Amino acid sequence: MMLWIIIGAAVVIIVVIVVILVVSSGNKKKKEEMERERMMRQRAEEQRRTAPAPKAEARSYNPVQEPSAGAGETSVLGEGRGETTVLGASAQSAAYMIRKKTNERVVISAPSFTIGKERSRVNYCISDNTSVSRCHARISRKGSQYFVADMNSTNFTFVNGVKVVPGQEVALKDNDTVRFADEDFEFHM
Repeated sequence: MMLWIIIGAAVVIIVVIVVILVVSSGNKKKKEEMERERMMRQRAEEQRRTAPAPKAEARSYNPVQEPSAGAGETSVLGEGRGETTVLGASAQSAAYMIRKKTNERVVISAPSFTIGKERSRVNYCISDNTSVSRCHARISRKGSQYFVADMNSTNFTFVNGVKVVPGQEVALKDNDTVRFADEDFEFHM
């Protein structure tokens, strides 16, 4: 009888140790992920602080646009700091998207352009749609080609109705429909 009590106690102790190890390894992963995000935000902030602001007459992106029927103004973070201005380029030669809900023209003004609802983390903020994630998707330029990647959003990103696998880049073509959650945009090059 005493032997069974000792064996039972040993099993309980082993189970408790396994549970503690599993929980602590999960917490360690969360801490590492939070530290990576903090470091990325620090690097981005440092780049914004150290990059010279382009001259107003050389900028190809105009952050103030006329709001369309009922649409709010779009804010550009950092007032252009951190952007690279290509001499001789114009807003007409840059890629842009048309937000179908408001007919707002959104110029893709950076080689890595983020879309979401958290103003402090994105280049273009969709603040009036709660189904869009805080940092929903990224449009990147490689040479003359543009790509969209879903950034693990809750309600996904779609190109012409096809779901984008989170983290994978999908090439964009002129007139493609890009959907962030339930918000449609028409992409143009």
